[in-house]
Amino acid sequence: MPRLALTLLLVVGFATTAHAQQVDPAKYRAKKLKESVKTFRLELLYNGPEDKPFYRLTLSVPPVAKAEDKPFYRNTQISEEQAKKIIDHLATDGFLGGADDLMRDEYYVLPPPTKPGYTMRVGGLSQDLGWGLPLLKRLDGLRKVLDGQAAKGMDSLLGRLSGLRKQWMKEAIGELVRQLGDDKLAVREAATKKLTDMGEAAHPLLNETLKQADLDMETGSRIKIILGEKANNEEQSVTDPASGVMVAITGDGNELTATKDGKMLWKTRWAGLGAASLRLEGGVVIVSPGNSAYDPATGRLLWKKR
Repeated sequence: MPRLALTLLLVVGFATTAHAQQVDPAKYRAKKLKESVKTFRLELLYNGPEDKPFYRLTLSVPPVAKAEDKPFYRNTQISEEQAKKIIDHLATDGFLGGADDLMRDEYYVLPPPTKPGYTMRVGGLSQDLGWGLPLLKRLDGLRKVLDGQAAKGMDSLLGRLSGLRKQWMKEAIGELVRQLGDDKLAVREAATKKLTDMGEAAHPLLNETLKQADLDMETGSRIKIILGEKANNEEQSVTDPASGVMVAITGDGNELTATKDGKMLWKTRWAGLGAASLRLEGGVVIVSPGNSAYDPATGRLLWKKR
């Protein structure tokens, strides 16, 4: 082969390989599924003990037989448009990018799951969704793009998991609450953000935690902030009995002020989380979260726990 032709062949080969490496597998798989949408079929298969039966769900564009003799099987025919919505969702929720391809090898067989949980299969793609709150997050996300009988089928599946949802949520919140009192500031702030992101679902358990007699002050302060309580107002200000100085924090959580007999003594900026609470401990004013300690008489920063 002439040297020039060989060089061109190598260049084209390298370019093709580089292009193939840049292909997004989720987008590629979504495109292929849409091209064959008339045969689209999604299955949610439960793997685990059957002492309490859990639902299986099949969503299929081709007609699917009703499982009359299997009450915990929900087989539903869906439209091509709904299938495309599901495909778009699977392209963004991690399934199409991370699923195993059962068709990549004629003899390829997935190992059986080692723990209870759900497996999602779409065509030749398969992925274990696990067991716990991450599973529910995936199923809840899929539920949002379903309608009609498909939505009802998913509601049956999720309804059967409702008791476990409460248990898993309680366990997750309990672990995050323990982290609110961790020695490391980064751990405390990460737990605060996660509990805040959970929204109202976490509030009942957080309110119960506030009633605990042995709750440490740092954890209690953070829980109040997560619940949206305005801990940083005049009602939450503290007065040092030795000096008679009252220290308060502004509504935006960014400024500490100290007054005595109605006169301003000092004020200082405080880089907090936008909301904070004060407490008096050992003659110093401590701002939480963050555990920064100030001299009530002078406003001098004494220490900041990290």
